[in-house]
Parts: sequence; C-alpha cells; structure tokens
Amino acid sequence: MHKPHPCNDIDTVSLNTPVLPVLDALYDPDRYTLVSKNGESAYYTAKHGGMKVLVTPHYARVTGSIAKYVAGSNLHGFDPAAVGPALSEIEEALGFPEGELLLAKVTRLDVGANLVLDRPVSEYLDAMCTAGRLHPVRYRPETLYFQNTMRELALYDKIAEAR
Repeated sequence: MHKPHPCNDIDTVSLNTPVLPVLDALYDPDRYTLVSKNGESAYYTAKHGGMKVLVTPHYARVTGSIAKYVAGSNLHGFDPAAVGPALSEIEEALGFPEGELLLAKVTRLDVGANLVLDRPVSEYLDAMCTAGRLHPVRYRPETLYFQNTMRELALYDKIAEAR
C-alpha cells in the first residue's frame, strides 16, 4: 500500500477547458442539466463521483476533491499517480474528449499536509494570528486563512471539518 509523504496530498482541483470539446455531450440529459438564469445565456451542470461540472458559453470547469474521488476521503493521502487515470474516468463519464482534462488550465489546486499535533489546533491558529506581517482572516474557530489577490493559505482542523 502506498504511504504518501505528508506534503503530497492533492485535494481540490479546478480545471478549465474551452467549451467546444464538450458541446455534443451537453445534449445528453443523462449527463447534463440545462440551467438558465433570467432567460439569459444558458449554462449546463453535471456531477460525477463528487466532481462538479459547469459549462458556460465560454468554458467548461471541472471542480472537486480529487482525493475524495480517488480514495473516498481526503483524510488520508493517495498515490498522486492516480490523478491521471481519475481524470480519464471523469472525461469518459462526462463526455469530454480523451486527454482534454490533462490539457486543461489549472485554476485551483489544493495541496495539503496532515500534521499530528501535541496541542489543540486552536492554540496553533491563535499563535499564527500574532505572526508579524501575516494578515489572517478567521473563518471559524478552527479555520484560519491568509490571503492575497493571487494565493490563499488555509490552516484548519481537518478532523473537525470531516465531522
């Protein structure tokens, strides 16, 4: 069994691709649902194994936890080599041409590490709030974000999130 390095846990991904390759699949009601907003441009949605797809007139976006898709949970790492085959399964299920998601633009990639701590998570998060030039945003008692316009660092209690 693969034992991942604690810092190679890939979780949520968001992949954008041009809309043209998926146009034919959009007309399959077993795959996609047509959604219209105030009679304006229509868009389509679909779900497969926890992955969500949004198809607009301009792009198709696949978003979700690749860890949950591959391993059923994001609490434990999985072999990163499983990402390619998982994307191929998603492509087939949703009518994307073969290899399309491997060429897609990555607009979000969450990489994590599971740390075993000696103290409660809240004590570590409180200590981070007092660190020099960092500008924290507290989302919940067990979640702390550090953000700028390009990046986001999230620190949270993964066990509490899973409950």
